[in-house]
Amino acid sequence: MRFLYESRLKDFGIPKEINKVRFKEQILSHFTEAQTQSDGKNVILVFEKGMQQLLKQAYNFNNKDDALVLSKAAKIVREEVAFSLMEALMIINSRSQCQQILSV
Repeated sequence: MRFLYESRLKDFGIPKEINKVRFKEQILSHFTEAQTQSDGKNVILVFEKGMQQLLKQAYNFNNKDDALVLSKAAKIVREEVAFSLMEALMIINSRSQCQQILSV
């Protein structure tokens, strides 16, 4: 996040290096509900209510709508393939009929 912030500053013509600790403290001062978690190298911000909302959305996600859309798409594809196949067969048939007529 700090790198993105520095990059954005550079876009505005402000080349500036940001202190990691102060930047984290500034972010935490703006988001009082945020908590930090670290794996030793990286620090991530965790929002309890944000995670709660994400989990609720994941739980309430309805796959039936996606299945319906995919079913309709598959039907359209099958119809297009069948139509293309029929056109190809008609062309082949007409060519063979023309050859029969010409050979007579």
